[in-house]
Amino acid sequence: MMLLFFAMETPDDNELLLEILRNVKAQYPVDEGRIYITGQSHNGYLALEFARRHPDIIAATAQLNDRHGIGAPNYSVDSLKMTDEMLAEMAKWDMPLINICGEIENVFPHITPGTPEEDNAVDSFHRRLKAFRCPDKSDEAIRGAKYSPDIATRKNGIPGDRTEVRYAMGHEIYVSDVKNVDGKWHLRFATMENLPHMITPDMAELSWSFLRRFRRREDGSIEEIL
Repeated sequence: MMLLFFAMETPDDNELLLEILRNVKAQYPVDEGRIYITGQSHNGYLALEFARRHPDIIAATAQLNDRHGIGAPNYSVDSLKMTDEMLAEMAKWDMPLINICGEIENVFPHITPGTPEEDNAVDSFHRRLKAFRCPDKSDEAIRGAKYSPDIATRKNGIPGDRTEVRYAMGHEIYVSDVKNVDGKWHLRFATMENLPHMITPDMAELSWSFLRRFRRREDGSIEEIL
């Protein structure tokens, strides 16, 4: 079952989802270990914030049309200012995540070297890795990813630990996975060829093929089920 609702515009207002989930569970059988959340653009950031607030409820998250990094308060989007304290809270939990963006909107391969924008992008990827319990990458590896001979690394503009290129609905999808500190492949980045800031039908399949692998156990740990 998929529960769809129009996202509110602040993290606090989106706590309404808890009430919606309670009503659904009162009326239907729900596998409470397999509840996932997704959102597009700034609602992707709000989906991530809901998962950060309720990691015992959410088994995995999909962000659509968001950058591969996580911003800091001084260079982040207005919908969510991710503080160091919030990042540290996220890192206490294993939260599988796929982040999908379009090639046109992905800033990592296109930022001019040596600019403040590149410095912010590098910092944002460090922060993403920290939040998702992954070993850090060097500044040189992040800055150099856009020059990689590997096409998926080059198109994503960030260094992964394994890559692949998929083909769906007439375009290529560049996938980079990062292994976390437990040796699990729970962080995935994907860039879609020639796509601007918009949703496409194959994003749903790409998201679901990742999310459906995970179940959250009662003790809070993540079980890979597929």
